[in-house]
Amino acid sequence: MSGGFNGSIIIDKEGKQIISLKPGTHTIAVKVVDNNGLENMEIIPLKINGAVEKIL
Repeated sequence: MSGGFNGSIIIDKEGKQIISLKPGTHTIAVKVVDNNGLENMEIIPLKINGAVEKIL
C-alpha cells in the first residue's frame, strides 16, 4: 500500500456484491463503524480461483 488507502464499496450492507473480482490474489480491507462511531479495519488477503460458491 505504498500509495495509501483508496477505499471503495464492493459489497453493500444488504450483501449485494457491487463488483466482480477476477481470478488471482487480491487484498481486501474490511472497515466497520458502529452507531457510536467506533471503527475497526482489517486487511485480508483473498485468493479467487474462478469457482463461485455461496456459503450459508
